[in-house]
Amino acid sequence: MQMYYSATENAFYHPAMNKLPDDAIALDGNTYRTLRDGLADGKTLSIENGVPVLKAQAVADRRQAALDAIDAAADKARAADRSIGQYLDAEYRLVQAALEQWRARDSDDAPVPLAIQDWADAQGITPNKAAEQIAEAAARAEELLQAVRRTRLAGKAAIRYASDDDDFMEVARPCIDQFEALATLTGA
Repeated sequence: MQMYYSATENAFYHPAMNKLPDDAIALDGNTYRTLRDGLADGKTLSIENGVPVLKAQAVADRRQAALDAIDAAADKARAADRSIGQYLDAEYRLVQAALEQWRARDSDDAPVPLAIQDWADAQGITPNKAAEQIAEAAARAEELLQAVRRTRLAGKAAIRYASDDDDFMEVARPCIDQFEALATLTGA
């Protein structure tokens, strides 16, 4: 299979499917696969003597890619305990504040905050049971956030202190695996 590469577009082209840019260079199937696999391994392409060649990423770029991978995995683990939605974190904070306010009330006759009453109504339970469930969910969320933070900080420290010759993604792997396990435990 013959493919083409354009340095100005930094893209590969299949001649039957694409209009080729003016600077497109013909690549045989083996060269194309080698370049594609090298890119998948984190290398970059440059042009030397009119031919695309693979270059190893700079140490700083490889290190940053591993740090970014840790942050992305941490985000996924954090999100595993939450419903998906743009403002749900704000909603959870609102409910947590209502719970704290209700628990600090002066008497048992104090009105039930709307955030707690809404959950009680939706679940068909008493406000006290709703408050208990909200408190349990908040405690689980806090435990998850603490575990994510601890793992993220340790993983990023391992990347920062790794030798320039290390495979940073391999150094990050145990941390990312822990995040994936956390996400599985929380129901993602």
